[in-house]
Amino acid sequence: MTNKPSDHSNIPKDCTAVLSHSKFGSEVGYSHYVHKDEEQKGIYYLGLVLTEKHGGAPGRGHGGVTMAMLDEVMGRAASRVLGKMCYTASMTTNFCSGSKIGDHLLASATVSRSGKTLAFVDAQLHSGDHLVATATGSWINSGKDIPAP
Repeated sequence: MTNKPSDHSNIPKDCTAVLSHSKFGSEVGYSHYVHKDEEQKGIYYLGLVLTEKHGGAPGRGHGGVTMAMLDEVMGRAASRVLGKMCYTASMTTNFCSGSKIGDHLLASATVSRSGKTLAFVDAQLHSGDHLVATATGSWINSGKDIPAP
């Protein structure tokens, strides 16, 4: 199952769309990206154009979508670094500002430290140059293989 992004304007250059492993993510409409030069550093991207189904207050993006995007991109980054599917152990989200329906959100995550079973990840969510939220957390190695594309 692949997600076809509707807007590539905010996606970093040299990024490639990758498969979604999540039914939830497919329903929300995420577009996953990996940057070939940054993949080795554990940097991962996730994009989404906010539509009415992502709304909270009238005309605004829902905070749950913000948190879900950060959780997803951080889990993807941890999984790539540890080489196995990872699940969230803890996550702290800081909301910096709101988002609006029609915004193209771009989340990025970086693994700051990792061992065999645990990865520590930092993430940011932007709408253009506008910082929407940040997050930090830890992810646990499930021991399960990452599904093949």
